[in-house]
Amino acid sequence: MLRAAEFNDQFERRAVEVSDVLPNRSLPHPTHGLIVQKPIPKLALRRGERPPQLLGPRRQPFVVRQPSHQPILAHPHPLPTLIGNDPHNLEPIFASLGTGIEGITEIPAPPEGVIFGVVTACDAIPDTHLYRLEVDVGLEQSKTIVTGAPNSRLGIGVAVAPPGTTIQGVTLSERAMQGSTSWGMCCSIKELGLGEYGGGLLELPVNAAAPGVALSSIWAADSVLDVEVTPNRADALSVLGIARDLAAKLGLELKLPSKGLESAHDEDFPVQVELDAQRGCDRFVARAIRGVKNGPSPAWLQRRLALCGMRPISALVDASNYVMLELGQPSAAYDAADLPENTIIVRDAIKGEQALGLDGYGELQRLFREPLQRASRPSYRERIRHYGGEQPLDDPQDPAQLLRAFSQANIVSLEHLREDAATLPLQAAIRLIRNARLVYVLGLRRSYAVAAYLAYALNRVGRPCVQITGLGGAIAEQASAAGPRDLLIAVSFPPYAADTLRVCEQVHAAGARRLAITNAPLSPVARDADLMLEVNDAELLGFRSLTSAMCVAQALAMGLAFHERQRRVARSAHAADTAPQPPDHRLDDIDC
Repeated sequence: MLRAAEFNDQFERRAVEVSDVLPNRSLPHPTHGLIVQKPIPKLALRRGERPPQLLGPRRQPFVVRQPSHQPILAHPHPLPTLIGNDPHNLEPIFASLGTGIEGITEIPAPPEGVIFGVVTACDAIPDTHLYRLEVDVGLEQSKTIVTGAPNSRLGIGVAVAPPGTTIQGVTLSERAMQGSTSWGMCCSIKELGLGEYGGGLLELPVNAAAPGVALSSIWAADSVLDVEVTPNRADALSVLGIARDLAAKLGLELKLPSKGLESAHDEDFPVQVELDAQRGCDRFVARAIRGVKNGPSPAWLQRRLALCGMRPISALVDASNYVMLELGQPSAAYDAADLPENTIIVRDAIKGEQALGLDGYGELQRLFREPLQRASRPSYRERIRHYGGEQPLDDPQDPAQLLRAFSQANIVSLEHLREDAATLPLQAAIRLIRNARLVYVLGLRRSYAVAAYLAYALNRVGRPCVQITGLGGAIAEQASAAGPRDLLIAVSFPPYAADTLRVCEQVHAAGARRLAITNAPLSPVARDADLMLEVNDAELLGFRSLTSAMCVAQALAMGLAFHERQRRVARSAHAADTAPQPPDHRLDDIDC
């Protein structure tokens, strides 16, 4: 018989018993769930007696058992009794589980003095981005608070910092703003030190607490454990996975989440799912839920999401994110009314597509609903076609026919621009230009003419302006002086000039503000811009007109000129202590 020692001498392999095969060398069979042994390199089989060097107590052979789905028996002592009130006592326990703790962050409660309030009235302040709120804070009368938060609206709960409260090192007081006395401020999660998002108010349900109650009573301090998860522990990428490990280690009861709603087996499913992905999505599960009223999530849910580094958005999105963190299963909520043709298409990305990062359900609704609302009226191309702007030319070589075709298309574009003039934030754009130390104007290729005219007109009305031309290939150098007090007006339409996009990123990194004049909110030029003017011109025979863009440039320059003239008149009247003169609507002395 071949002894293990002889075998090792010949093949330089260590003799082990089959029963010593480690369980991590086993793989589950994909069909029936049994454990199948995988061949191990340098494995020798011994027959006969064990050699002296291997004598010793035998280990029990590895036994394959079916996994148990029964919860672990409860430990006689709960977790707080085992670790005390110090979360650092969990570190050796997690280390023994192979999921070490990288850090423990103490998240404080909201600042002392911050209270809960309910917005009872919300009015936009004309010609500003501000809102005047009436907030019930538990006193005899509601308080007026002026805020610039874009999600300000009637019927939401907010975090209110009254006068005398210290927020981020600043002690608040009553102050005059746009003709109103603002009582303290309404706060965002970032201003409260509870999260990273500062783009809007912390929204709470109106029944989260009684007005005037300290916010810390519904949003307590807590500790956050940053757990290190190795690539082979995907099961630990959820709260349930971590809880299962802790329950097994400490002998505690594992409380499984409820199964949720029972399926109604609705045969009339309102949405069709088309699975066109070639790889990466073998199965897509959808379920219709009716009778849902969206709104702010409960305070406890928002608090847990904020502790996990996620921004609370709305009840639907927050519920989806909460379940993802709890079970490790991502999901997405769709509004059936916003789905084109009631269809969800799951497919691979197409080469050249721009990846769009959606920041929450509200942004998703806005991006879907705005095009649907605009679809209720004819598009540019449809109107051009209706008015004959795209009629086939009998003789394309006839310049008169070309002129008539372009004229008709431009007429329709200007009519469309006139109808949309009230929706363009022109006043806000003029304020950006007026408040800038220096204005830079950038437009390349077909947008060069618009940029050149706008730079000329702004200089003519007395606003210092520099046109970035890229002459000599020094486009980055021309924009290098832009700083936080400056403004870049970027004009670009498809196909967007690569140099324009690079300069936009350059000045954004330098802290300068940006005004984008482009064709759509999803334009790369509009990304990270402070303000965007959406302008669409007729496109005929492959050529894009600049008529509408030129009109917008004229409106900006003339609007700024009228405003500056009236300011000079008002200052002169004040200095001379005379009655202000009626506005002069003539600009005969300005050649624009």
